[in-house]
Parts: sequence; structure tokens; C-alpha cells
Amino acid sequence: WFARPIPYGNTTWAARNYAYGSTSGNTLATHHGIDLANPSGTPVIAVQDGTVIYAGDDFSTLFGPIPNFYGNVIVIQHEFVTPDTHEPVFSLYGHLSGIDVSQGQHVTQGDQIGRVGSAGVALGPHLHLEVRVGDPFDYGATRNPELWVRPYRGYGTLAGRITNVSGAPLYDVTLNVISATDGNFRRSAFSYADDTVNGDSVFHENIELGDLPADYYNL
Repeated sequence: WFARPIPYGNTTWAARNYAYGSTSGNTLATHHGIDLANPSGTPVIAVQDGTVIYAGDDFSTLFGPIPNFYGNVIVIQHEFVTPDTHEPVFSLYGHLSGIDVSQGQHVTQGDQIGRVGSAGVALGPHLHLEVRVGDPFDYGATRNPELWVRPYRGYGTLAGRITNVSGAPLYDVTLNVISATDGNFRRSAFSYADDTVNGDSVFHENIELGDLPADYYNL
């Protein structure tokens, strides 16, 4: 499991209006990570033990689709591989206002590595977190971070696949998630907007909803 990348007492959950794989109602590019909105300067912590393979700006070293996409970025290679394909796993932290580690440094889960900011293409202060598998420089190598971050106690993460009758994935479909025990509790999730983001290699999901209280649900 990964820890939350923001210390408790701050906003430690992902913004639902721009979830992984979504386009925020066709207003933004397909999202390759999750956002945790916090004031500029809020500490950012390592989600798991590992080695910093990059810490700096992304003008000359490209991590996104264009230079200066993340502004200031940290990438950590973790001390395990994927259990099915045996590929290395990396976490990426973007839009930082400050960087508190250096390349080659070993970090432990929970260590402060940087500070929340709005560098790059950010529209406001937040942490952008990505999980990449295989190639840390490949913008197309992401996985959904909410399938890696430990849920709160008493909560879970819903992952599924929405297809047509032929089994082809349906893009940008709204899924209403309604408690079967309390009809007033409902949330919405959206299937991934296109095939530029990846599902998990075991789940093959194209929709996900994190931090969902334990319950029975009608979808």
C-alpha cells in the first residue's frame, strides 16, 4: 500500500471533479493522476520507501506532454515491482512550490519531500500525484493512484469495467453509486475518457471510485 501523500489534518483525499482518467466534463485534458487540493506550502510526503530518481523542474527533462507541465516535479522509484509483470513502480509529485530532496536520496514512507504549489499548468495550488509502471519518463505509463493508496479505515475503493454488449469499453459514462441501506447517500463516478490512461493489469478497470464507505450499493 501507498500512504496518503499529504499529512493528516490537511486534505488527504482526491478531488472527485477531476478524477484519474476524467476530463472534468470535457473541459480539461484526460487526467493521468489525482489532485489533492491544499494551500501552497502544505507538506508533501513520500507515499512509500524508495530512491529519488528526479527532483527539479521539467523544462529540459520531459515528464508530461509539454515542457513545464508539472513545473516542479519529484519522482521516486520504490523498492518493489509489480507482482504480475515484475516492472518497477514510481510515484510522481507535480506542481510543487518547493523541493526538499535531491536526486539519489533514499526516502522513507512519510518523509517530507516537498511542498504543495501551483507550478506548471496548475490552475490553483494542489498536489498532482501519479503512479507510473515500467518507464518513469513515459506519460502513457500511468496507473490509477487510488488503487494503490490505502483506504481509510471502514472505507474501500470501487473498481469496475463498463462495456457495451460486445465487451468494448464505454468512455466517459456516468455511474451512479447509491447506498442500498441509505438512499440519501449517493456518489457519481465517470469511466475513463479514452485509452490514453491505463487500467490495472489485473483488474482492467475503466472506472474507479475511492474513499467509499463500507456498505452495499446499487449501481
